[in-house]
Amino acid sequence: MHLSKDDSQPTFNCTNRTKEPADAHAPRCRLQPAAFCLRTGIAAAALCLLANGNENNADAASPPPAAATATDPAAHAPHARLSSDDTSGKMEHMSHTEHDLTKEKDQLWQAQQHAYERALLLTKKPLQEVFSEKEIAEAFSQTITLFIGCMDERVPCPPGMKKIGIGGSGALLTDAQLELFVSSLKELGFTIGFVSDHDGCGACKLYCQQHDLPPEQAPAVAKDTAHKVAMKIGVSEQHIGFDQMEGHADIHHARAITIDCCGNFRPNQLGLPSTFELTDAVYPDSAQLEAELNVAVSIALGDHGMGAKRFDVTQGGEPLLLILVENPKNPERTAAINKIVDKVAANYPNAIKVIRLQAPASAK
Repeated sequence: MHLSKDDSQPTFNCTNRTKEPADAHAPRCRLQPAAFCLRTGIAAAALCLLANGNENNADAASPPPAAATATDPAAHAPHARLSSDDTSGKMEHMSHTEHDLTKEKDQLWQAQQHAYERALLLTKKPLQEVFSEKEIAEAFSQTITLFIGCMDERVPCPPGMKKIGIGGSGALLTDAQLELFVSSLKELGFTIGFVSDHDGCGACKLYCQQHDLPPEQAPAVAKDTAHKVAMKIGVSEQHIGFDQMEGHADIHHARAITIDCCGNFRPNQLGLPSTFELTDAVYPDSAQLEAELNVAVSIALGDHGMGAKRFDVTQGGEPLLLILVENPKNPERTAAINKIVDKVAANYPNAIKVIRLQAPASAK
């Protein structure tokens, strides 16, 4: 394995690790490769309620008991300051806020439509008939530099790099799992550039909930996790601020979830729709992968995601794509992950479509 501390690696320039922006109003955004300003609490806080139910997801198939569910948007949406007796004004403002978020979701949804429809072709055709040889070669490049980041689709990937996606950059792992995670990273054999944490990390808020810590400690948990992992690997750590993340502060815009069994698959090189990224090749065990997969599904179908109705085919929606990149060199592990994917998808029969990709022989 090659380790890199080279300052020439792409960086995310932000020094504010602990203080969230004071401006409570999230900006409108356009879905494009450039980073966007995220000035309010991040919607990934849905991770914090792994054990709680979400009544607003009734339109989709019932999630499994262990699945995470989305938080109440009222807890994060901006509100005007109103007196206690100004009931009508408050209702009007909340309605306006919900209307604005609905418009934002519509725009984010439509911005990905072409990419979504192209990805959908993979349910009928092999990879080589949908994408060019050059695109596939770039998607499974052997000369990439890795960075460790959260599975959140809004954590950007610098050009020429591959994100190793895992909840909170490993925040939810036990010490023993973390050792296995680091060992798996080294076995991949790629250069590792840095370990990242990001503002408003929901996985770190979940960690706080699990360890009876106040939620205000989440930024410190994110920083400590990135530092711990970086020290074990021997690379630098970088913080990704709200202003450098993609999307909208109050919306998870992913229309897909990608599980990478190879370790070097880059979905952005195929122009796939925005996707949560879970790099199975480095997960310490399949149970952890399944737990975090359920988290990603719950967020996407929840209030902070695009919502159950948009993905529900019985209501005119288009299903969430669950893309499994199979590793032909590790058939036993691939078979185990296939079972997990089928199990999770069966819980949402009207809202999830599974796509299986066979990695080319050149992949890890």
